[in-house]
Amino acid sequence: MEGTGRSYRRYIIPAICAALALAGIVAYCMSRSGGRSGENIGQEAAKTAALAHAGVSEADLSRYEIALDESGGAPVYRVEFETESCAYDYAVSAGDGSIVKFSRETDGGGTPAQPDRDDPSAAPTGTDGYIGEARAWEIAYAHAGVTADSAARPQWKLDSDDGVSVYELEFYSGGYEYDYEINAVSGEVVKYEREPEPAAPVSAPQNGSGTPSAPAAPSPEGITETGAKEIALNHAGVTADSIANYKWKLDFDDGISVYELEFNAGGYAYEYEINAADGAVIKFEKETDRSAAPAQTAQTTEAPASGDYIGEARAWEIAFSHAGVAAGSAAHCSIELDHERHHSSQSQHHESNCCTYEVDFHCGGYEYEYKIDALTGSILDFEQEVED
Repeated sequence: MEGTGRSYRRYIIPAICAALALAGIVAYCMSRSGGRSGENIGQEAAKTAALAHAGVSEADLSRYEIALDESGGAPVYRVEFETESCAYDYAVSAGDGSIVKFSRETDGGGTPAQPDRDDPSAAPTGTDGYIGEARAWEIAYAHAGVTADSAARPQWKLDSDDGVSVYELEFYSGGYEYDYEINAVSGEVVKYEREPEPAAPVSAPQNGSGTPSAPAAPSPEGITETGAKEIALNHAGVTADSIANYKWKLDFDDGISVYELEFNAGGYAYEYEINAADGAVIKFEKETDRSAAPAQTAQTTEAPASGDYIGEARAWEIAFSHAGVAAGSAAHCSIELDHERHHSSQSQHHESNCCTYEVDFHCGGYEYEYKIDALTGSILDFEQEVED
């Protein structure tokens, strides 16, 4: 009997081990496909969750799609559907039916609904405590200083990602294009942009000379576009009648409103960011205007030798002098001699604008970048921006 017991144990123990291993493999495979049996809610439950969150009945749908997908390593049902006026896109957790992500977008037609102006409490709210698109439009119009009646081509979208829901609004008024992001719960203006409408130049009052005057309406932050332009031109040392290709827009991001200005003058292209609250120059760039015809210089019969480069010491002197910085106060300094383009001959190797010194340094909370012609010492490009 003892031999029989040993023989029994010889076979039963490996069988038990094999069964446990098989169970582990099955459990792993089930977890990879969405969890243990019963953890996948199924398409119908996902569809029900999405429609309930959107406040839409199945009878109102004009299009509907659903597919099993993945988001952040977890299985989700991607539910897309449309009604007569809106398109919806949902990601519903396949495990518990929670809403992982969603967006809602109008077809862009018609005028957005407005709350009862005589009864502030009548402003509708959406699902999950959202302020509703009517209230979002009211906030955007008030911030932009326009009326609902004067706004054209309104479009909106309710978007949600990473736990933050916003109303994205777009409209046109008075020759401008406006883009807003409004926090869907608090009503806070998260981001906005205002820029001249591309297809319709801004219609401005005429001055005595018969030429359009710059818009003079004050921005909500303090200075007008006219004031920002004047600050930029004074900083660049150019006059209004000498510039071309002038563009501007009012932008808002990370809690700061800025005027972004671009213009060309004297063979250079300028870009400025002006603080819309106090007029401070946040950032500016000046570089050679590549669209302008190159300046003609006297031709020489003999190409200069490499020894005719101005040298690193002179390049540093030119950059520091232009920036108004003492050499001893600069930090993180670097310089590099760069060849701007390929050369087919030795003479081309020493043409003007061919070889440059690229000079970088930090001083007084700013970062400076210069390109200096290695032969003539002229400043080709430079940038000054607030140090990160």
